[in-house]
Amino acid sequence: MMRKRTAWLIAICIAAISFAQVPLASADERTTDHYYAIDVFDHWAERELTDFLLADVFKGYQNENGQTYLNPDADITRAQFTAILVRALGLEEREGSAKRFPDVSDNHAMKKEIAIASSHGIIQGTKDGSFQPNEKIRRDQLVTMIVRAFENTIDFSGEARTFHDVTDQNWAKAEIDAASSVGLVQGDRNDQFRPSESATRAHAAVMLFRALEQEQWDVPDAEFFKNVILSSEERENELVGSGNIDELHAHNEQRFLGYFKTLSDQSVDNAWDLYHSYDRLDFTLIEEPDIHVLKATDRFAVVELTGGMLEVYTELYGSGSHSFGSYENTYYLRKDKNEWKIYFVDFGYVSGSDMEMNERPSIFFWK
Repeated sequence: MMRKRTAWLIAICIAAISFAQVPLASADERTTDHYYAIDVFDHWAERELTDFLLADVFKGYQNENGQTYLNPDADITRAQFTAILVRALGLEEREGSAKRFPDVSDNHAMKKEIAIASSHGIIQGTKDGSFQPNEKIRRDQLVTMIVRAFENTIDFSGEARTFHDVTDQNWAKAEIDAASSVGLVQGDRNDQFRPSESATRAHAAVMLFRALEQEQWDVPDAEFFKNVILSSEERENELVGSGNIDELHAHNEQRFLGYFKTLSDQSVDNAWDLYHSYDRLDFTLIEEPDIHVLKATDRFAVVELTGGMLEVYTELYGSGSHSFGSYENTYYLRKDKNEWKIYFVDFGYVSGSDMEMNERPSIFFWK
C-alpha cells in the first residue's frame, strides 16, 4: 500500500521561503535564530551545548540584536542546573513526593522544576532545610545530582579513579567515585577533581551528556523509531490536505520539540498559501526508505532514513507536474515525558522535475 509523506513539505517550504525572502514567524513568536548560539563555535563543549540547545534542554540568552548566547564559561546556579536536568530527563512530578523549601518562593522561575527534582530524590536541600536556588553550583554538588538522577539506569559499579583532592572525608566522595567509574568525570592533568570549585554551564552540559549517552536500560528498537517518524509524517500529510492550520500546529506541538518544532511552525505559517495555491498536491511514497539506528539510548536517538522514492504531483489550472525525491535524512529524537519527539532533522533531498526516476540529478536539496 502506498503512503504519503510530508517531511518533504518542510524541505520544499524552506526553499520557497528562502527564495521569496518571506519574514520568519511562528506560533509562539520564536524563530530558528534562537537555536544558533554565536559563542560556542570551536568551544571545547560545542557538540554537547549545541545538541542541548537544539533539543530545548539548554535555553539561550538573547541580546537586543536578537543574537543568541549560551555563555558556556559562565557559572551555573543550583536552580538552573536543576531545570536543565529535569528537561533532559523529561521528568514529571511524583504526586505527594515533592519537598517544599522555604527559600524557593511561589513565584520563583524554576519552582516547578525544583519540585519535580525533589519528588524524584535528585535534590534534598541543605542541613537547614533550604535549597539555596540562586547559589552557584559546585562540581561535587553537580556530580551528586547527576548520580542520583541516573542511579537506576547506569551501572556505577566500575573501578573509581583516584583524585588527590577527594578524601574519604568529602561528603560527596561516594558520588564522585561512582561518576568517575563510568567516565562522567575525569579530573585534570594533576589527577585533581576540584570538588569545591563552581561548575560552568559547559561543565554541566558535558557531564550530563556523558550520562545520557550511557543509559541502555530501555532502548526502543528500529521498528519503534520507524513508526514514530513515518506515522508523524503521514498525519502531517493528512492535516495539510484538510487545510486545518490550527490542527497542524497542534500536531507539531505533539510530535516535535526544540528547533524542529520551531522550523515546522515557521514552515506552516509562511508557506500555507503555497500549500493551497495548487488545485492538487500529492505526496506518494513509491518505495519506503531503509531505517538505520545510528545511536540510541533511553532518552536520545539518532535515526537515518535512506533510499526510498517519493513522487510529488502538483496540478494547477489543469496542468500537472511530477517530481521525484529520495530520502537521505537523519532524525534526532528526544524522549520528553514518555513521548519520543523529533527535535532536529538533517535533510538530504535528491530531486528532479518531470524526469524518469533513473535520470534524477544527485543534488542535495537541503543539508
